[in-house]
Amino acid sequence: MFAEVGLLLLLLGTVAAAIRGAIPLLFSQLSPLRHYCRSLSQLCSTALVLSVISLAICFVSDDFSVRYVADHSNSQLAFYYKAAAVWGSHEGSLLFWLMAMTVCMTRIHKQNQFGFDSATVMAWISTAFGAFLIFTSNPFARILPDVPIEGRDLNPMLQNIGLIVHPPMVFLGYVAVSVLFAGAMAILYRGELNQLRQQWLRRWTLISWVLLTGGNVLGAWWAYSQLGWGGWWFWDPVENSSFIPWLVTTALLHSLYLNQEKQLRLTTLLLCISAFSLSLLGTFLVRSGVIQSVHAFASDPSRGYSILVILALVAVGGFTLFARNASRFEFKQLPPLNGRQGLLALGVVLILVATVAVVLGTIYPVIFQALDLGAISVGPPYFNSIFVPLTIASASLLTLLLSNNTPLRVLLWALAIVFASLCNWAWAEQPYWLLWLGAFGGSLLLTSCIVAALQQRQSLPATLAHTGLAIAILSATAVSNFEQQAMVQMGPGEGRFVGNIAFVFESSETVSGRGYQAQQATIRLEDSDGNELSYLYPQRKHFGATNMQLTVAAVEHGIIEDRYISMGPTLQSGKHLIRISRKPLINGLWFAGIMMIGAGFIALWQQRRRRQCA
Repeated sequence: MFAEVGLLLLLLGTVAAAIRGAIPLLFSQLSPLRHYCRSLSQLCSTALVLSVISLAICFVSDDFSVRYVADHSNSQLAFYYKAAAVWGSHEGSLLFWLMAMTVCMTRIHKQNQFGFDSATVMAWISTAFGAFLIFTSNPFARILPDVPIEGRDLNPMLQNIGLIVHPPMVFLGYVAVSVLFAGAMAILYRGELNQLRQQWLRRWTLISWVLLTGGNVLGAWWAYSQLGWGGWWFWDPVENSSFIPWLVTTALLHSLYLNQEKQLRLTTLLLCISAFSLSLLGTFLVRSGVIQSVHAFASDPSRGYSILVILALVAVGGFTLFARNASRFEFKQLPPLNGRQGLLALGVVLILVATVAVVLGTIYPVIFQALDLGAISVGPPYFNSIFVPLTIASASLLTLLLSNNTPLRVLLWALAIVFASLCNWAWAEQPYWLLWLGAFGGSLLLTSCIVAALQQRQSLPATLAHTGLAIAILSATAVSNFEQQAMVQMGPGEGRFVGNIAFVFESSETVSGRGYQAQQATIRLEDSDGNELSYLYPQRKHFGATNMQLTVAAVEHGIIEDRYISMGPTLQSGKHLIRISRKPLINGLWFAGIMMIGAGFIALWQQRRRRQCA
């Protein structure tokens, strides 16, 4: 019953969104029907919220007559994973996304013309998503009469706390980006970008930036803790699909700062359109089946083509309106590059160049394959060789903005050069330019942020965000270049030194959990004198419902380093393939992410206070 209720609510919400979007097109501003638009927005959002709740009830009640539930749940699945499975794959994630969009549509539907126009654009987008769900990705479809006794279970790789938090944060970030798109379209249509509109854009840019920052950090942490290969970022196309909009919103934040002087106004509007278009491009990559990834949600090309149509409509409509109405905005000459405003504009350009590089590296294999030219892979070497120098260049520009004292700038640059050179000389086996750049850029930005904080040359949110970026650069440089690791075959009583720590395989045993059995190893850690340090317990899980195996790493977290052990399958010799890693300063990445998210929340709180006091 709940499946039918959920489907009816989805239909109701989509029809309400379609009517809400059609009224401004069909009737004049004096029409009494326009007064019902806000009620239609509220009806749409209420229906979609109840539709998501209906799907969640289907999961919690183990209604395996619903295909989506049967494919992604199991009676042995923990309650919280059943609830999170609502957005654990294609159909449910898009329903969640649609629900959030309609809630935001109601939130921005104010009495003024700008709010009305923005909500109208959101209604059109919601209608497209609702039609897409109904015709190609119905999450409430039944499998009758052959109802399975048991579900296939949720993908074991998704049975992690990261699933509960990471996808919703990314989807909500996309929703905030769609609000920016709607606002930009309304501004372009009316030809007015005043101070109030800029504050509105800044607020929603901060919201999207905070959500996408959290989603990317949690995604990296999930890959590190769950996938068992020990990495945290591999430039996977699905990782890039959420990282690209984050880069654009980062550039957008800085361009909005320049808008205070009426500079980069058109760039700001163009970035709003681009950010949403690129989020739809990422959605197409994730759900079309054109790429292979452990993160990918679907492999049905027809769904991908439908998303491609929505992307084309959004991009063509947005860029066409921009081209037609851009001349209605006052153009102010860009500031000289030797001033603060000019350096900030150059920083925006560098971020956008880095974005283009990531986009090209992500979609080039897809284009190459679509042209029937064979298969090609674009991996970390490409992204690192282009993205890292651009990031360090942007960080170096920041240091020029954070201090106007030339002797002090020279001193900070000299210290950073010495530090980077010492890192290369003391720890690297051979000179490595990426190591030098990371150490140089991270240390230069960190010391500049400290000096700027002492001199109070930037706001608290900006100081926290830039300091977090510096810590992230240094942590990524350290763990990428100074990690100690070994891949060995080990059995009971055998050990291996990694650095000055011995990892001794004591024993293995079979343990059971909810829906799985696991082979668990006991690994003892000793110092060079044989003194016991700690124990770690890596597992190799086997999920009976899906007949899948999953490596669950054991991690000992520390301020200086993490000690990381993952266990492969049992070999013919009776031993296990063990991956041992010592990862220096990797927790700086998570700390940096928390700092940046905190900076965004503080900026939002400060903006709210200023708005209340105005």
